[in-house]
Amino acid sequence: MVRGVRLHAATRAAAAELYRARGVAANDVAIWVVIEFDDVLAAGLARLLLWSDPRRLPAVGDEEGSWALYLRTWRPGAYDRGTPSQRNALRAKWASNYGAAMREVCHAGMA
Repeated sequence: MVRGVRLHAATRAAAAELYRARGVAANDVAIWVVIEFDDVLAAGLARLLLWSDPRRLPAVGDEEGSWALYLRTWRPGAYDRGTPSQRNALRAKWASNYGAAMREVCHAGMA
């Protein structure tokens, strides 16, 4: 994610601003060292990763579209390398977390 966001045409300028604002050198090693302790940097990079996807964001409540976005942008190795059983377990865990997030969004009146 770090390298892709740093170099992607749709995100590199905003990423450079983020690195400057957080006081981080714009190189992969420096970013990886700092990201563990800097939640603002981590959240900013995660948001920019979404900008690198040319497709529209899924609608709130579109679980399948959100799952597809997750697979497309984060490319989780556990899913790619997993057995069918492991993939099913990851999908179920993701669905549980998605449901929890949706409950919070709805509770906060954002959906």
